Amino acid sequence: MIPISLLRSAAILKRFLTTETLEEKKMLRSMIKESDPGFIRWALEAILKWNSTDTPENILQLHGDHDPILPKRFTKPTHIIQKAGHLMVLSRAEEINSILQGVFKDF
Repeated sequence: MIPISLLRSAAILKRFLTTETLEEKKMLRSMIKESDPGFIRWALEAILKWNSTDTPENILQLHGDHDPILPKRFTKPTHIIQKAGHLMVLSRAEEINSILQGVFKDF
């Protein structure tokens, strides 16, 4: 397996080539540097070995169409947030809250 330190370095270098705002890039670099190697290994394995074909009925998945970390083509979102990346919960919080309020208005 690829060393976690190499993945971290590549992820930090990639920030120079992405369209995130400067604030988002700074936050991502910090998150990458401070992330637990054990968690990264677990998360990568969980994503790579995910083999479920059944989608529960009451599932809601919002996905940004510009997410370079988990590209849309590998997902089956119920809602697509246009021009949103991996940090859309921070950068597009109002839009996401509006969708959630509309879906869960009867709860």
